[in-house]
Amino acid sequence: MDTQTSVAGNTRSNGDYITVDGVRTYYESTGTGEPLLLLHGGLMTAESWDPQVPALAQRYRVYVLEQFGHGRTPDIDGPLTYEAMAQHTTAFLDALGISSAHLCGWSDGALVALLAALRRPSLVRKIVHIDCFITLGDAPAGYLDFIRAMTRFRIDEVLFGIADARRHLIATDPQAQAALATFGEAQKLTELSKGARKIAKK
Repeated sequence: MDTQTSVAGNTRSNGDYITVDGVRTYYESTGTGEPLLLLHGGLMTAESWDPQVPALAQRYRVYVLEQFGHGRTPDIDGPLTYEAMAQHTTAFLDALGISSAHLCGWSDGALVALLAALRRPSLVRKIVHIDCFITLGDAPAGYLDFIRAMTRFRIDEVLFGIADARRHLIATDPQAQAALATFGEAQKLTELSKGARKIAKK
């Protein structure tokens, strides 16, 4: 372990790589005890779990996985789906020789955890599901408009490049502005998408 890796100048002393289904996959691990896998949200990296890891590592062997196209794990050909990320998650545990683990997912990571448990129930001990609804009926006000705006953002990203797409979407699209304002995510989108993957045109 103890491989030095870096994103945006932030050196990580507990990072390592493992090949999962042919993809060089970045993860971090620390602590002792039963295995606990932390799954980040969309457009996030392992760093998003930094406030929680030290306390959790006192009781668990904590693993933080970076999904396809996030942080240090490269993108894949084709669409990035929750099913693909769930498969990546279970294959990651298999690759490490972990027969079962607790899963804790935040936002998109919570949906990935649920799918992993549905597809491979014997692999998942318990799930902690943070900040994510399970059905669209439970979605907060403005969410669907926000997702439509994100879809527009993805198209603009292909046409203009990721940095200019952010600015173009927020500056020029009234529908996106309204949706993002309603959902309270305009500034968050700007910050999170700085580390977003380049998404291929569907």
